[in-house]
Amino acid sequence: MAVKYDQATGTATGMVAGYCQGEPVTIGPATWKMNQKEFSNTKTEDMGKSLCGDGYSIRRVTKSNNNGKEMVADIVLVRNKAVQ
Repeated sequence: MAVKYDQATGTATGMVAGYCQGEPVTIGPATWKMNQKEFSNTKTEDMGKSLCGDGYSIRRVTKSNNNGKEMVADIVLVRNKAVQ
């Protein structure tokens, strides 16, 4: 998962890229409003919810870094409900 904060527009833009059963999968990109302090204080799990909605949850965070401008995390997602 990667999320970047744009201070000029007050938005965060992120996406998840990875594999599911050997096939490439991408979620996003998605953009949402938040301020700099919110971005800096947001946990990986909260960014995942903003990015993936209710359809997926972060099961595990193996590595994460939020420097206040960008967040990069290695995560494992699980599907919460069937996606139509």
